[in-house]
Amino acid sequence: HNSVTISGTAELRGDVIGGRIEGKATGDVTYNSVIISGGSIESFSNGVCGGYTQGNGVVTGNNVNISGGTVMEMVCGGWSKGNGDVTNNSVIVSGATTAINRDGISGGWSEGSGTAAYNSVIVKDGKIGRETYGGASMNGITEHNSVTLEGGTFEFSVSGGGSMTGVSRYNSVTITGGTIKMDVYGASSDEASVENNEVSISGTPTFNSIYGTDIYGGMVLDNGAATGNKITISGAPDFAEDVEICGGGSAGTGEATGNI
Repeated sequence: HNSVTISGTAELRGDVIGGRIEGKATGDVTYNSVIISGGSIESFSNGVCGGYTQGNGVVTGNNVNISGGTVMEMVCGGWSKGNGDVTNNSVIVSGATTAINRDGISGGWSEGSGTAAYNSVIVKDGKIGRETYGGASMNGITEHNSVTLEGGTFEFSVSGGGSMTGVSRYNSVTITGGTIKMDVYGASSDEASVENNEVSISGTPTFNSIYGTDIYGGMVLDNGAATGNKITISGAPDFAEDVEICGGGSAGTGEATGNI
């Protein structure tokens, strides 16, 4: 278990990574962490990451916890540039003055064909300047990833899971507070099906954007079927007039069936 802890008014210019493997080594990256309670971090490549590999090993059980300070690049619980699975990694963000400005958050991220599963993001407060994903894979399956929003401001889209060419299934977004200024997806995929994903909204969150906001249980951005996705709404959320809500949809040739 490797860890990095940053506090006070530290100013860093570079990546902050709990544990990493360079090159094409096949070793796993497991149970590393980064804890940030203050300072500023400006990176020009990999940002802040609990666990990171350039090889094909598994990335699992890594985490990032940010309760203060400013991060200028991506924040990721676990990240693989190879084809290994990325599982059970997490990011927790809190603190009213916390800001992640130029890039977004992902609980787990695979740049190859690895499965991204059971990764999570929890945001309690702060400002998120780019996309938020529970788990994402470029060409692999994304399943059972989650995003929980209890507060904070979100300038870009939020998605439980997302993939370019892989199936996205059983991912979720739970929103009980905060201000959301762009789209929300239980999960999305560019070229494969989205199945049994969910968005749950309760409490008093606010949804508003000058561009309009779409909320989908599951969304296929190109060709693929949207099946069994759903949205549930309770409490007293504040929706702007230009918010559109849809259980599941496909922008290409796929079917939309059994969505709620």
